[in-house]
Amino acid sequence: YNIKGDRKLTKNLGQRLLYQKVKTSLGLDRVQEFICGGAPLMSSTQEFFLSLDIVIKPGYGLSECGCVSNFAPGEFKRDSCGSVFPSTEVRVVKSEEGIRGRGIMMGYLNDERAIEEAFDADGFLRLETWDRSTQTVFTTSQ
Repeated sequence: YNIKGDRKLTKNLGQRLLYQKVKTSLGLDRVQEFICGGAPLMSSTQEFFLSLDIVIKPGYGLSECGCVSNFAPGEFKRDSCGSVFPSTEVRVVKSEEGIRGRGIMMGYLNDERAIEEAFDADGFLRLETWDRSTQTVFTTSQ
């Protein structure tokens, strides 16, 4: 085909036709978006699905507090887990991140020591410790 005109339009049309065939062969031709959780989403996975015009929206949560953040319909930002729910507070104090809200567990049954380690004096569940010198995040599971 000899299509004249805007190269960007030609490229986008070609990509859409090709990627639609790939999506159909994978059984994803009617998928518009996925929601995921449980582990961080690799950037390469996100990029692959975005190239097929499919958005993967990661959420963030823990066993101790359920889902803390996600994306509203129509909302998406790369390398983000969306917005924190209105009933939830998140804070970072002295490189330690904490979360507090109605969805947070009340504690560990018959284990006062574990409760004292998990929560700070203000009732925030301790989540992560940041090493600002290396930009590394150490989670409670590490």
